[in-house]
Amino acid sequence: MAAPPERAQAAGPIPILHLLNGEQYSGLERLVDQLAAAAPLHGFRLVLALLKPDRMRQRMSSQAAQLHDVPMRSRVDLEVADRVATIAVAAGCRLVHSHTVRSALVARRLQRSIGLPWLHHVHSPALHESNHVVMNVANYLAEAFVMRRADQVVTVSQALAGYVRARYRVPRARIEVVANGVADAAVGDERADEMADEMPHGIAAQAGKEVTLLTLGLFRPRKGIEHLVQAAGLLRDAGHTFRLCLAGEFADAGYGASIRSLIDRLRLRDRVELPGFVADVDAVLRGCDVFVLPSLKGEGMPMALLEAMARARPVIASDIDGIREVLGDGAGLLVPPAQARDLAQALARLITSPSLRRRLGQAARARQRSRHGLAASQHRLFDCYRRLLSDHAYGTPHTHRS
Repeated sequence: MAAPPERAQAAGPIPILHLLNGEQYSGLERLVDQLAAAAPLHGFRLVLALLKPDRMRQRMSSQAAQLHDVPMRSRVDLEVADRVATIAVAAGCRLVHSHTVRSALVARRLQRSIGLPWLHHVHSPALHESNHVVMNVANYLAEAFVMRRADQVVTVSQALAGYVRARYRVPRARIEVVANGVADAAVGDERADEMADEMPHGIAAQAGKEVTLLTLGLFRPRKGIEHLVQAAGLLRDAGHTFRLCLAGEFADAGYGASIRSLIDRLRLRDRVELPGFVADVDAVLRGCDVFVLPSLKGEGMPMALLEAMARARPVIASDIDGIREVLGDGAGLLVPPAQARDLAQALARLITSPSLRRRLGQAARARQRSRHGLAASQHRLFDCYRRLLSDHAYGTPHTHRS
C-alpha cells in the first residue's frame, strides 16, 4: 500500500519527484540513493514513487527521501499516474525526474495533467535491456513515443547521447550528458591499498600468490557471466592460481541456474564464489586484485566499474559503448565481448604481473578522479534541475504539451 502523502511545505528544499521501478537495488538505484542524501545540500528534497516496489525500499541507505510505493498492475497501467499526481501535488513537487521506460510513460501523463516540467534520465539503451527481443522492441517503441516530449533528456555517456539523437530524434540542445560519478577512496584507504600493492611484489608473488578476480552487479544474460566462467576454466587449465568472485544477484532465475550448471560442468566449484547480493561494495572491492566486467551489450556507464577504478583496482572489460568511454587513456584493458579465450589471455597477463596490476590500478584511479567524481556529477544534475525550473517559471519550457 502506498504511503499517505504529506502536505506540501511552504518553504525549504524544493521537492523533486523521482519515478523509478524499485524492484532491484543496483547501479541506477544506488545513484538515486546517493542523490537523495546530497539533495538537501543543494536546496532540493527527493520524493520517490516506486512503480514496482521491492528491494530498493529495503536497501536504501539515505533517510532524506520521502518514499511512496505506487505499484502498477501491469506495464500499461497508466492509471497509476492519477495516484502519483496526488502524491506530487500534496508534496509540492516542482519537477518530475523519470529513470526507466515504465516511469517515462507515467511522467508524460504527469506532464500533461498537472504541468510538471519533466526530465528523463537514460541509463542504458532500451534496445539492449534484455535478451527478450520482443520486450526490448516494445520498450524502445514506448520510449520513442514519449521521449521527444521530455523537457530535458539526461544521458550518462556521450555514446548514449548519440543513441538518443539518432534513434529518438531528440534535438541536441535538449540533451545533457551527465556522466556517472562515485566517491573517491578515502586518504587512509588509499595508503592501505598502496601498502597492499607493494607487499606481494617479491619472492612470494613469484611463488604463485592467489589472485582474486571480481565481477559485481545485477547479473542478467547481457552481462556475459558465462564467458567469464569459461575464461576461468581456461585459466585453471593453464595452471594459474586464482579465485573468482561473482558478487551479485541473478535477475533471471534461469540465467542463474545456467551459470551454476556451467560452473559444475567445468569443475570450478573450488575456484568460484557466489556470495549473492553484497551490501558493502567497498569491502568486496578491497578484497579483490582485478575487477572484470564481461558485458555483451547494453551498458550506459556502469557504477561498479567506476567504484573499482576509485579503489585503484585494475580493470578488464568488454570493448563496448559505455565501457570504452570510461576506460580511455590506458585506464584498463579492453577485450572483445563474448570471447572467453581473449578474456582469459588478458586475465593471465594481470595474474602474472603485479607491476602491471599496479600501473593499471593507478591509471584507473586517476581517470575516475578527473572525470567521474561523485560531487561533480551530482552538481551537474542539480544544475539541470535549476535551469529547467527557471525555464518553466518564465514560461519557456523546451517542449509543447500536446
